[in-house]
This record gives sequence, structure tokens and C-alpha cells, in this order.
Amino acid sequence: ALAALLFGRLFDRIGISILIVVSLLSSIFAPMVFLGNFYVALAGMALWGVGMGAQESIMRAAVAGMVPMSRRGSAYGIFNAAYGVFWFLGSALMGVLYDFGRRNHFLLGCRAAGLDPDVPPRGKGGQTFAP
Repeated sequence: ALAALLFGRLFDRIGISILIVVSLLSSIFAPMVFLGNFYVALAGMALWGVGMGAQESIMRAAVAGMVPMSRRGSAYGIFNAAYGVFWFLGSALMGVLYDFGRRNHFLLGCRAAGLDPDVPPRGKGGQTFAP
């Protein structure tokens, strides 16, 4: 909640580019939660909360700034519906990919982020796929 207030105020001063800062800050939550000890995982969960609170406030403010007042209700509905559908689809895809192992999750995340680890993904039987 405090992050939403802080980043909401920064959005008012800086604009939508503050979302980049929020995204980068909250993106380090996953390694902290899954690879750290208890306290590091706790800090990672706090970063996730910071990211969610900040993104919720910034996204709503950004939608309000892009749409005329008479269409804001529809815009919020469309935005939230699309956000929910794509969150579900992404989670479902990650569930399917989990059958191929955690290593491939990591590689897919790296490649989606534009990084190219020089390691080919592996299938269930250990065979490698061409990158």
C-alpha cells in the first residue's frame, strides 16, 4: 500500500516511465523467493507486494490519462479483463512447460527477456532441442 502511494506520486511527477523502474525492481523477486534462505525469500515477497501495489496504481492512472472520462468505465473493464486473461494464459503455459523441467523455465525466461544463454533446452528424455 505504501509503494502504491510512493509510486503513484512519482507517476504524477515523472509519468509512465516510472513503470520501468517498478518492473525492474519487482523483477528480482523470483530469484530471491526461490533461491534464497527464509529471510531472502521474505524480502522477495515484499518486493512482489511493492511491484503489485505500484503497478496497480500506476496502470489505473495511465488508463485514466489515455481515455476520455466518458469511456473510463469501459476502459477499466477491458484492461482488467485482458490483464486477467493473459495472466491466466501465462500461468497455464508455465504449468505446461514445467513438465519439461525447471531448467527450461529459466531458459525460456532468459530468452523472453532478450538474453541468450548459450545452453540448449532439454526435453524429458534429456535430448536437446535446437535453440
